[in-house]
Amino acid sequence: MISIWENLRYNKSTLSDNDQNQGGRVMRLYIKLEEILDSRNIPKMKFADKIGIRRNVISELCSNQRTSFNREHVAKIAKELDITDMNELFEIRE
Repeated sequence: MISIWENLRYNKSTLSDNDQNQGGRVMRLYIKLEEILDSRNIPKMKFADKIGIRRNVISELCSNQRTSFNREHVAKIAKELDITDMNELFEIRE
């Protein structure tokens, strides 16, 4: 199994399709933020305001439109949601 943190490139760099290519299959890092917020009845915009991340960034993360993840944003999100296992927040999908 691929460790999520092994695939994250720190310092705000981008995960490209080439980074996730496994034997001809394209693997993508998927953030489960929208599912988590919905299951906890947390409005996206209130969450963004509370943790100090721009609303459009949270919206793009929720819809998996971002191709890179800011390490500080991930830390703020995980801290606020009390997530210690990054597998709760991310998964790798084909």
